[in-house]
Amino acid sequence: MLRLKVIKETVPVYRDHVRIQREVTFGPENQLKPLAVNGELALKGSFRYQACDDRECYLPVTVPLEWHFRFEGLERERPPEDLQRKLQ
Repeated sequence: MLRLKVIKETVPVYRDHVRIQREVTFGPENQLKPLAVNGELALKGSFRYQACDDRECYLPVTVPLEWHFRFEGLERERPPEDLQRKLQ
């Protein structure tokens, strides 16, 4: 918690390095394949934050984010007999 005298409030803050994680789940293959341009899926989003120091808070900033994933359908053929794992 950081006390901001200028606005007379105490606010929660992150210091130093911060890791933010988000779980992403893709849908079934038959829904993804039509969306994959050249076999690639793009996931777009944004991250909004406001930086402050001990004297002032800066204007909030929104940073665009984009991740690219290569779409590959499920392997539906059985491997050759000599590569199949044998139960013992």
